[in-house]
Amino acid sequence: HEINNPLTGILGFAELLKGKFSGALNEKQEGYTQMIGDGGRHLLDLINDLMDLTKIDAGAMPFNPEIISLSEITLLSTTSIQPFLSKKQIEFQQEIGPGTESVYSDARKVKQVFSNLLSNAVKFTPAGGTITLRVFRSDTTTVQAEILDTGIGIELEDQEKIFTSFFQSRVSQNGQFGGIGIGLALCKRLVEMWGGQIGFESQPASGSRFWFTIPIRGP
Repeated sequence: HEINNPLTGILGFAELLKGKFSGALNEKQEGYTQMIGDGGRHLLDLINDLMDLTKIDAGAMPFNPEIISLSEITLLSTTSIQPFLSKKQIEFQQEIGPGTESVYSDARKVKQVFSNLLSNAVKFTPAGGTITLRVFRSDTTTVQAEILDTGIGIELEDQEKIFTSFFQSRVSQNGQFGGIGIGLALCKRLVEMWGGQIGFESQPASGSRFWFTIPIRGP
């Protein structure tokens, strides 16, 4: 809270400036205000992910499974990345199979996994590339989601450590892509919370395919 509260205040004032409640902004000031907001929201997401990872490792993360609308979660997750897709001119494809409308899990945590994996795909896919989201019934009790991209892929020597907390691949260490190495570690722990599986396939310079499973019904 000592970090979140001041940061929330900064974001709030940035929104006030964008709303021009204190007068009109010139083009340069609008750009600076947008950068403050974007940077602040990114930092807030990192802080929240780090807090969640710490809670899970401490056994203090609440888990509230119920029948949830997977179609609604995928819509929210894909809508949130649309501006970034447009900016990089990335083609987005979606393949949603029958019988995948609802699953049994914690809605907030499922959305976190979708958002993290989709954001990673956007981050590591060059301009003009393609990202595909597939959701289908893998068997009578499980839905599987896959995020495929035509991005830079993962070096073979990095692949066994990719779900380790704070691990950064060699391409991330050069500062070009940002991040602190907690997104995939958090995804793995969240998926394991609801008894699912998560994995990936990747080839350097040939893209990646990340997948995870969610139960359709409760125990």
